[in-house]
Amino acid sequence: MIRKNDAGDRSGARRPRKPEQRLFPISLGLWVLALVSFVLAFVLGNTGSGAVMSLSFIGGLLLSTLADVGAFLTALASSVTYRKHRPWNIVLLLATVLISPATLLVVLQAALTM
Repeated sequence: MIRKNDAGDRSGARRPRKPEQRLFPISLGLWVLALVSFVLAFVLGNTGSGAVMSLSFIGGLLLSTLADVGAFLTALASSVTYRKHRPWNIVLLLATVLISPATLLVVLQAALTM
């Protein structure tokens, strides 16, 4: 038996959002996670013993890279499927490329070798 959605009967009930509308907040959250884990990789990579420093630094960089790739792919999918947020998704796409762990490491290396 197929049941109808009785959301009309409940007053003040929110309509569920379409999956396309949820992609932008997800990609924004992944991008923030990438930035936070990148900063924490450097902060925690300078404390503790040698093994703890190495594990926290490499783990933070791996998490940051995976979160950044996830943010990029999610923003790309959202910009293709959901036109309302397309300008914000393009801004987020540019931010994930310009402020990615790989880009920041290249800039840091260039600044230290000058």
